[in-house]
Amino acid sequence: MVVFTAILMLLAVEALVHWLQLPLAPRNRLLTLGGLAEIAIWLLLFSVLLGVQLRRLPPWIYGLLTAGLAIWLSSQTADLMDEFLRQPLWLSAYGEDSARVVGMLLVMTGVLALIRHSAATMQELEYLSLHDSLTGLYNRRMLQQDSEGFGDASYSLLLLDLDHFKSVNDRFGHEAGDDMLRGLSNVLRARCRDRGRVYRLGGEEFAVIVEPMDAAALIEFGEAVRRRIAAYRDDLAGSVTASVGAGTRRSGERPPELMRRADRALYSAKAAGRDREVVAE
Repeated sequence: MVVFTAILMLLAVEALVHWLQLPLAPRNRLLTLGGLAEIAIWLLLFSVLLGVQLRRLPPWIYGLLTAGLAIWLSSQTADLMDEFLRQPLWLSAYGEDSARVVGMLLVMTGVLALIRHSAATMQELEYLSLHDSLTGLYNRRMLQQDSEGFGDASYSLLLLDLDHFKSVNDRFGHEAGDDMLRGLSNVLRARCRDRGRVYRLGGEEFAVIVEPMDAAALIEFGEAVRRRIAAYRDDLAGSVTASVGAGTRRSGERPPELMRRADRALYSAKAAGRDREVVAE
């Protein structure tokens, strides 16, 4: 497109100079302040047009910007030639301004569309940076942000690991495993919606942050979550159980330390036979 536009510009100059046999202006104004400004604008428009060709844009935004800049550049070419050539009245009085207005309107529309597209893309990227792409749950990064956001306040953390989930993928395929993960994520989201936030840490491991609870309340809540998971049945893969490790943040304890304690409790639950919950000491 850039090469095509450049060729059109050269043909326009050739037509105006040779075919129309236009005389030179009485005084060449090309090297005056005004002429240099016209050259600078022409170079700017051409550079922007070239930059548009080198960027991956949505097709309709690319078309708007390319057409608008090409028309605007044509107008600027005629305006630049006016500094050293006498042009026909129809070109200097009507052609330049009409092309400039059309080009500017197209570019303005394209720029506004590009701004909206960029804003939507940034929102999507921000969402993906904080959410798990498979289940829509919050991810590990969001868990870290939320943990740090508590400041010195206390909270309880549950870590859940689906028992023998690898066998689901091995027996029924990863697509069936993904379907089960999405279904179980909906179960966890519904069960914990009024109590806290649910996160997928990766694979078959999940986390839940809730208000601070004592050991008895944590066991009761973890048991309720574990029963909900065991009660879920996938049409193809059936059901799975989960091991749960939980803990409540102590005074002065850093979030990574609570995570390690809950993780040790989770491994204790798995070592004790799985399908059970253990509260961190």
